[in-house]
Amino acid sequence: MIKLIDVQTKPNYRLLLKYSDGVQGEVDFSSYVGTGVFVLWNDPKKFENVRIGSSGELSWSDEVDMIQRQCIYELQERNLRTFFRC
Repeated sequence: MIKLIDVQTKPNYRLLLKYSDGVQGEVDFSSYVGTGVFVLWNDPKKFENVRIGSSGELSWSDEVDMIQRQCIYELQERNLRTFFRC
Protein backbone atom coordinates (compact mmCIF):
# COMPACT_ATOMS: atom_id res chain seq x y z
CA MET A 1 0.00 0.00 0.00
CA ILE A 2 1.26 3.45 -0.91
CA LYS A 3 1.69 5.70 2.11
CA LEU A 4 1.98 9.42 2.57
CA ILE A 5 5.41 9.92 4.15
CA ASP A 6 5.86 13.70 4.25
CA VAL A 7 3.80 16.87 4.01
CA GLN A 8 5.06 20.45 3.83
CA THR A 9 3.00 23.62 3.61
CA LYS A 10 3.53 26.06 0.76
CA PRO A 11 2.07 29.54 0.19
CA ASN A 12 -1.53 30.03 -0.95
CA TYR A 13 -3.04 26.89 0.59
CA ARG A 14 -0.78 24.43 -1.20
CA LEU A 15 0.85 21.31 0.19
CA LEU A 16 3.90 19.45 -1.04
CA LEU A 17 3.10 15.77 -0.60
CA LYS A 18 5.57 12.87 -0.79
CA TYR A 19 4.50 9.23 -1.05
CA SER A 20 6.32 5.97 -0.39
CA ASP A 21 6.30 5.03 -4.11
CA GLY A 22 8.28 8.15 -5.05
CA VAL A 23 5.32 10.20 -6.28
CA GLN A 24 5.49 13.76 -5.01
CA GLY A 25 4.10 17.13 -5.91
CA GLU A 26 2.07 20.12 -4.85
CA VAL A 27 -1.68 20.01 -4.39
CA ASP A 28 -3.75 23.21 -4.31
CA PHE A 29 -6.39 23.25 -1.58
CA SER A 30 -7.42 26.90 -2.02
CA SER A 31 -10.80 26.01 -3.56
CA TYR A 32 -11.84 24.40 -0.26
CA VAL A 33 -11.12 27.45 1.93
CA GLY A 34 -14.23 28.79 3.64
CA THR A 35 -16.54 25.95 2.58
CA GLY A 36 -18.12 23.47 4.98
CA VAL A 37 -15.72 22.21 7.62
CA PHE A 38 -12.91 24.01 5.81
CA VAL A 39 -13.96 27.36 7.32
CA LEU A 40 -11.21 26.42 9.79
CA TRP A 41 -8.77 27.45 7.04
CA ASN A 42 -10.05 31.03 6.96
CA ASP A 43 -7.12 31.45 9.32
CA PRO A 44 -4.07 30.46 7.20
CA LYS A 45 -2.19 29.43 10.35
CA LYS A 46 -4.79 26.69 10.91
CA PHE A 47 -4.08 25.33 7.43
CA GLU A 48 -0.36 25.32 8.20
CA ASN A 49 -1.00 22.99 11.17
CA VAL A 50 -1.43 20.00 8.85
CA ARG A 51 -0.08 16.62 9.90
CA ILE A 52 -0.22 13.03 8.75
CA GLY A 53 -2.86 11.19 10.79
CA SER A 54 -2.62 7.67 12.17
CA SER A 55 -4.35 6.21 9.09
CA GLY A 56 -2.20 8.15 6.63
CA GLU A 57 -4.75 10.89 6.05
CA LEU A 58 -4.00 14.60 6.01
CA SER A 59 -5.33 16.03 9.24
CA TRP A 60 -5.78 19.54 10.59
CA SER A 61 -7.89 18.85 13.65
CA ASP A 62 -10.28 16.25 14.97
CA GLU A 63 -12.90 17.71 12.64
CA VAL A 64 -10.97 18.20 9.39
CA ASP A 65 -9.11 15.52 7.50
CA MET A 66 -8.74 14.40 3.91
CA ILE A 67 -8.11 10.90 2.64
CA GLN A 68 -4.80 10.50 0.90
CA ARG A 69 -6.27 8.60 -2.05
CA GLN A 70 -7.76 11.65 -3.72
CA CYS A 71 -4.49 13.57 -3.35
CA ILE A 72 -2.30 10.84 -4.82
CA TYR A 73 -4.70 10.33 -7.74
CA GLU A 74 -4.41 14.01 -8.58
CA LEU A 75 -0.61 13.87 -8.45
CA GLN A 76 -0.41 10.67 -10.52
CA GLU A 77 -2.76 12.10 -13.14
CA ARG A 78 -0.73 15.32 -13.33
CA ASN A 79 2.51 13.32 -13.66
CA LEU A 80 1.05 11.26 -16.53
CA ARG A 81 -0.12 14.39 -18.37
CA THR A 82 3.36 15.91 -18.01
CA PHE A 83 5.04 12.67 -19.14
CA PHE A 84 2.96 12.36 -22.30
CA ARG A 85 3.55 16.00 -23.30
CA CYS A 86 7.27 15.28 -23.75
